[in-house]
Amino acid sequence: ALTHITRGNGVTGFSLRTERWRYIAWSDGNAELYDHDNDPGEWRNVATDPANTATLAGLKRQLAARR
Repeated sequence: ALTHITRGNGVTGFSLRTERWRYIAWSDGNAELYDHDNDPGEWRNVATDPANTATLAGLKRQLAARR
């Protein structure tokens, strides 16, 4: 699923949801990544975890292809 998000101060984002992951890319350059297998409530942003570098890169490519 692909969702367009707007939050305050003109910041927008796109959220890509796969079976396991939710990746959010914000227009201010920030990113969020949630692992629904281990964190279905999306409490822990794992975007900066080095163990998720390849996953994050793949989701970035998927999002770019859909926008």
